[in-house]
Amino acid sequence: MIRVSVRLSLVTSFALLAGCLGPCGGDSPISEPSAALTPAEPTTPADPALAEVAALADRAIDLPAAADGTVGAQREAFRRDALVLGNRGIDDKRMDVVLGVSDVLTVAGETDAAVAFLQRSVGLMKPVAGNKAHLLRLADVKRISGKPLEGASLLERAVDIEPSSPEDFIALSRVYLAAGRAGPARAAVTRGLRKHPTDPGLALQGAEVKLVAGDAAGALADLPINPAADLALDVLRVKAEALLVSGDLPGARAAAEGIVALDPESPWGPLLAG
Repeated sequence: MIRVSVRLSLVTSFALLAGCLGPCGGDSPISEPSAALTPAEPTTPADPALAEVAALADRAIDLPAAADGTVGAQREAFRRDALVLGNRGIDDKRMDVVLGVSDVLTVAGETDAAVAFLQRSVGLMKPVAGNKAHLLRLADVKRISGKPLEGASLLERAVDIEPSSPEDFIALSRVYLAAGRAGPARAAVTRGLRKHPTDPGLALQGAEVKLVAGDAAGALADLPINPAADLALDVLRVKAEALLVSGDLPGARAAAEGIVALDPESPWGPLLAG
């Protein structure tokens, strides 16, 4: 089931050129989907290069941890095949293949290889307007590999490449938070709101920054009202945490119950309700 869901996620991201590994999303726990919600195995993409990426994704899920010479050789072969395909994607200017290979390497635990590959792609496919997804992905891999300030430096470069999206500033704020830099995280949100004053995602990130900084009342005031479905769970999570910090236990429990109502599989509802 994990193999199916991860492979579906990877193949979907290749097709849509999705931005972040996570996130650039927050560091929320990831819940495994229930058997009833598990999607069918996706069909192999018709594009030959994407079909090769999908095959690598299958290998990444089952790749054993490096423990002896045999397993080491298997990982080396996997890494070599991924980089050959990725370098071909760079030569062909295929951003979808570049992002797909970087995702596969990261899922396989080959973060050093993913970083080196993405750095090469950024060097050869210069980030410009409409072509900076690989720079954003490199920043996110830096974050999850424990080097958030290096990721922040890359994202500072990314937001200077116009047009900048709300997601660029949200990612920058999150990576500063991961580095324990609340001030720059707040500044990133402020910069983003100057360009995108009505974006609810930026408002939510601003609330998260205030909550981390200890300003629960400010976090509650900044939360977007009537958020879209893709933000609703995170809004309720921040609201429940802020109310909990404020000492409003009934309000926090009600927000947590709202999380359960929206997504029974989310671990945040039971955690915060408790």
